[in-house]
Amino acid sequence: MFTSQSSFYGLAMLEARVERLEHALALSFSTMQTLAERLQSKFGDEFLGSDLKLLVATDTQAESAATFEILDRLIGEGQQPAAARLFRDKFGVTWDEAHFFVDRWGIHSGKEKIRWLRLMHCIRALESR
Repeated sequence: MFTSQSSFYGLAMLEARVERLEHALALSFSTMQTLAERLQSKFGDEFLGSDLKLLVATDTQAESAATFEILDRLIGEGQQPAAARLFRDKFGVTWDEAHFFVDRWGIHSGKEKIRWLRLMHCIRALESR
């Protein structure tokens, strides 16, 4: 039988594992993007297939940080509907997903949010092919 303490411990362990997986995925995307950029500079655009071209064209860390700053400002000013619209337009999520993200904006660190924004840009770019 699970007690509330054991389920809390299990949830904490799951959260830590998910965070490590997110970090590993972010590192993987970053590494793939760097490799694709180096291949492009050495061999030219023709060398890259459509998937790698999409990866090279995806959002950079600086662009994710800029998106973070805009969202953070809008939410800080109480403009949640505008932040949700921006989030929806930029990442192609549903209104429910955009509002879910905006409603929980203050729970996570800036570093986590920037990592998630960058992952979302990479995933969206690869899904658009």
